[in-house]
Amino acid sequence: MINENERIENNRTKIDFFMREKVKVHVDKTDKSWLNGTFISKLSDDVYILKDDVLGEQHIFLKEVYKVANFRAPKNQTGRPKYRNF
Repeated sequence: MINENERIENNRTKIDFFMREKVKVHVDKTDKSWLNGTFISKLSDDVYILKDDVLGEQHIFLKEVYKVANFRAPKNQTGRPKYRNF
């Protein structure tokens, strides 16, 4: 079982990589919400700015990030995607 400190360090490594490579990501947050977008800058060791597709620029704290992964578009998407993250 992974503890909170390991989870935070894993997410920090992933975020730094995705930001450097300008890869679009899907972020699952600890409050069960989620964001899709691109990390654009790092403000401090634990604070990043994510440009979300719907909400725009958001401050993201590592403690509130549960999981970070490559963005994958829905398989059966027709027309405008349905956003259910707020």
